[in-house]
Amino acid sequence: MNEPTGNRPSPEVTKAPMTQPKTIADDCPCIQTHCPMHGNCVECVAAHRKGKHHVPECLQDQLRGAIAALAAQVELKTVENRPVPEEQQ
Repeated sequence: MNEPTGNRPSPEVTKAPMTQPKTIADDCPCIQTHCPMHGNCVECVAAHRKGKHHVPECLQDQLRGAIAALAAQVELKTVENRPVPEEQQ
């Protein structure tokens, strides 16, 4: 009678701690290499969603082309305004 009923998980599953693995991505596209979240995609995206200041670096390239095309349709200019780390200047 240890089988779970309905959609409820078994007691063993509910006792297990819910933690996200701290996986560091080796191919992180972000140019902010000194950022404490560099390579930790889950933590990075969560911080950007909470702060709502800008889109994470890894998603900007995907959106940049679409936004530039949309801006051209309404006769607006787009300007590159990305922060560049000191070692890349």
